[in-house]
Amino acid sequence: MISMIPTVNPQTAEKRVLASFAQRARGMTGADVEAVVRQAKRAARREGRPLAHADVEKALDAIRPTPPEEFRWRFAHHEAGHVVIGMVFGFTDFDQITLNDGDGSPSVTARFFPDGVATEERIKHLIIVGLAGRAAEELIFGAPSVYAGGGRDSDLARVTKLAYLLETSFGFGKEHRLVYRENRDFVAGIAAEPGLIERINRRLELAFPAAFHLLDLHRDAVEYLAMELMKAGTLDGAHLKSVLNEVQAIIDRKIAARLQRPD
Repeated sequence: MISMIPTVNPQTAEKRVLASFAQRARGMTGADVEAVVRQAKRAARREGRPLAHADVEKALDAIRPTPPEEFRWRFAHHEAGHVVIGMVFGFTDFDQITLNDGDGSPSVTARFFPDGVATEERIKHLIIVGLAGRAAEELIFGAPSVYAGGGRDSDLARVTKLAYLLETSFGFGKEHRLVYRENRDFVAGIAAEPGLIERINRRLELAFPAAFHLLDLHRDAVEYLAMELMKAGTLDGAHLKSVLNEVQAIIDRKIAARLQRPD
């Protein structure tokens, strides 16, 4: 009989499990980690068996509970939206995609413009990428969550700051474009200049439908990446590279199919 179950290298599987534990433990103190290990060992002793991965997982859950499945599914699509639209615009330097960045929140770690020039067009692309997480939630689930906003490090804060910089200190403003304004506190800067909030909002309101349209076009790539992220929890290293190669192939096939379509 030929088994249809794929074989898994035990060492590779072990490394992925340990990497997952390390990711969930990010930011914990040494005492916290020791408490997790003690609790896991205690559970194994009570059942009279060796320590297992499941014991550590359960002990970690007690300190940092895994978000419910529906949240993870939504977060997976949110992060996949950022990555897919980033790749559509040629931003491909992604280091990690995770559903648990130590504190239980999902994140994408990437480097933008490592070798390129930050023109107005590229920054406008980056704003679209920044809004793609919220747009992905709206596309897949019918409405966004509050996850895109909520703080100075949120998606909405970052794209607002990028639009603010375009209008005030990068020299691309619709008004007074050659006049430099201080960018130390962009929230205060927006409040201080009449009309600035409207110009910033106009940029963001144009970027959001662009993100939504591109996500709708490349929905297959978003769904594939979200599924891989759900299975792995964290994508990095060679595994991330392999997954993103497939994402790029899906994107390329979609673009090629559209180019071959008769007008």
